[in-house]
Amino acid sequence: MALDTFQINLLREGKAYRDEIGEPDAALDAMLERALAQTHTATATPEADAPARVRTPGTGASNHSKVIEAPTQPQLGYLASLVGKLGWTLGEDIPNPTSKKHASELIDRAKLAVSRGERKVQFENRSQPEFAVTAPVEPRYIRPATEGQKAFLRDLLATREEPTDADYAAIDVEAISFANASEAIEILKARPRKSTKAPEHGIRAGHYAFADAEGTVHFYEVSRTGRIFVQAGPARHPYTGKLNEALLAIQADPKSAAALYGTKIGRCGRCHLELTDEDSRARGLGPICAGKTDW
Repeated sequence: MALDTFQINLLREGKAYRDEIGEPDAALDAMLERALAQTHTATATPEADAPARVRTPGTGASNHSKVIEAPTQPQLGYLASLVGKLGWTLGEDIPNPTSKKHASELIDRAKLAVSRGERKVQFENRSQPEFAVTAPVEPRYIRPATEGQKAFLRDLLATREEPTDADYAAIDVEAISFANASEAIEILKARPRKSTKAPEHGIRAGHYAFADAEGTVHFYEVSRTGRIFVQAGPARHPYTGKLNEALLAIQADPKSAAALYGTKIGRCGRCHLELTDEDSRARGLGPICAGKTDW
């Protein structure tokens, strides 16, 4: 399809702007070259005169004519650059601006589409009631759950009965999003608590560490219901069976094991809050937890 002079000028302005900011577009540049070859206007340049004023007949209510300002060259160039970023075709995927005000409206909407990474935007077209542009939509950023949400979810999963909703039967705490974590927390909070009894091993809830003879440090977590988990990086796995050497050492001296956890991880082994001062980090326990007598 042959392009008219107005569309060719848009392509020129867009190319000049892209060259200036260092973002070439091979497809649009090729379109401009083809258009210039077809119309034999390769050496033509946009007029630098002031924007033309188009006079239209009045409504009859006044003796004065209504003045409509044509789009300016900077507007046309900026709009062309936005069109290039969005992958649209001038004159086909986006309407030609009919006035300075119309050009501003199209620029604002195109800027919004670029900032959101969108590829489907509806524009008002003076000749058509509705105009749609369609292309793939880029993935949006999904906010991950906070550490506080994850800790709360682990506690709820350990202390509340399993939810009946299949969507919450197996929650991946490490991969869950902020919104889904909030929803899961509300559902689990409404579930009845599990019947609890004192764990046979007698280790209180908390986080612990044990260094073996080779110097390798092993990390464990004991939930409020007495379940034992082995921690390996961000993952945690249930521990079953008899107490091993590490758990027997933790059972014998839980305070020292919790303190070792705190010095290695930087969080209190009892309440799991971040240790924020040098004394607490060196001790491995916060001042309040270190003073507890129920170890």
